[in-house]
Amino acid sequence: MHSVYLRWTQSKSSVIGYYIYRGLTANGPFTRLNKSPEPATIFIDAAVVAGAKYFYAITATNTEGESTYSNVVQAVIPSP
Repeated sequence: MHSVYLRWTQSKSSVIGYYIYRGLTANGPFTRLNKSPEPATIFIDAAVVAGAKYFYAITATNTEGESTYSNVVQAVIPSP
């Protein structure tokens, strides 16, 4: 079983937490993986399929709303 470990730099502004998004192409569309803001700057996606390619983006959220997507990163899951 595979998983993707994501880690990012904490926002310099005050945030409630972060939303993690995953897509199948670098341009999206992206699907939000967490229902509520993640307070930590790490996330493990264990719902991945061997042999697949995923693209991830992060947003920060605070009382004023959600930021734009971060830089998109790619993860290639090895075949079994």
